[in-house]
Amino acid sequence: MFPPRCPSCDQLLAPDEKSFCKSCEKLITKVRGNYCMICGRLMKKSGKLVCPDCEKFPHIFSEGRSLYEYEGPIRETVYRFKYKGRKSYADAFAYDAVELWDEWIKASADLVVPVPMNAKKLKKRGYDQADVLARAIACESGIPYLHLLDRVRKTVPMKTLSRAERQNNLKNAFQVRDFDVKLKRVLLVDDIYTTGSTLDACAKALLERGAAEVSGIYISIGG
Repeated sequence: MFPPRCPSCDQLLAPDEKSFCKSCEKLITKVRGNYCMICGRLMKKSGKLVCPDCEKFPHIFSEGRSLYEYEGPIRETVYRFKYKGRKSYADAFAYDAVELWDEWIKASADLVVPVPMNAKKLKKRGYDQADVLARAIACESGIPYLHLLDRVRKTVPMKTLSRAERQNNLKNAFQVRDFDVKLKRVLLVDDIYTTGSTLDACAKALLERGAAEVSGIYISIGG
């Protein structure tokens, strides 16, 4: 009754189109080839394994992977997914996540866990886009989903904050639920990666509870 539509142009997908339609896919840059081995950012210069940002600012999480560069149609697509109730887009993102990173996901994760939204924002928006995406990736990959983290401290929007301000804003913001995560490899799911501060804060909480490793996957890398 509700056939899948392209997350970019909203046209019905053909039977052989699994995420974006062929026309929109030409306008989207999927992360392949020369990417940072830590954050997953596409790098313009070949021959290096780590981007300048990750060289300068070490992270607590082990590795992260992005699906797309944050440019062109992806900007509007992510906006609608986050703010306009287009939860169905998660199926397209999850398909591409497994298409791009299937082996890496399976080597990195025992659990798929969303980066949580605070309760007040969740009540206002009605859904948590990272949670919706995490469930879709878990279903597509066959790896168990678990809502393992709570955001226990109110934080301010981080769009205009510096790296240091982001880190301070997220200090002690996340708490692990009453679940034994010892020796578990956790794959955190979020929508956009900018500096990695959110992933680091979540990873710190998980590692302190005994997680073996924490990685991340996200729709896109922010500028």
